[in-house]
Amino acid sequence: MKGEFERLGYGLSGVSHIMLATAAGKIALAQASREHGSPGDESAQGWSAWLLEQPGGVFMLILVGVLLLIVAIAQALKAYKARFDDLSGDVPAPDYVRWIGRIGYAARALVFSLIGWFIISAALNHDPDRAGGLGEALRQLRAQDEGTLILSVVACGLGLFGLFSLIEARYRRMKVVPPQFLR
Repeated sequence: MKGEFERLGYGLSGVSHIMLATAAGKIALAQASREHGSPGDESAQGWSAWLLEQPGGVFMLILVGVLLLIVAIAQALKAYKARFDDLSGDVPAPDYVRWIGRIGYAARALVFSLIGWFIISAALNHDPDRAGGLGEALRQLRAQDEGTLILSVVACGLGLFGLFSLIEARYRRMKVVPPQFLR
């Protein structure tokens, strides 16, 4: 039963990342509007504002940003090492599957690092409007000189992560430990 829930989780992750990739692609192809943020941006700004008003809020907000940067580093390391051993039984996963995972994890690392930086910037400047979610991260990528190209690559990476998650949902070896009373 636990294995089926894990597979379902990977499947949902795959679908959601493909949807994120589609949204990123739309932002890449359209003019980015600074006035219209995504709901994730409003949420990040709202809880950042609340946290900044609390005692020790600046420290807590910086801590959240640092934690997101740590997650980004972990994603980047996973992309670099490409050790997806849970996908292989006696035969390792094909190279193209490793590259799909690698590119997907690298795209996630970039997005997590941007969001982490936005939160740290909001804390250091005591400005919750600087905190942004995924939508703001994608708009910042789009605002670069080669923004359409960069955002298109990230959108493809997020889409590949979605595909990789679907591959995991189907082929990942599940390590299910039976409950203590069954042993």
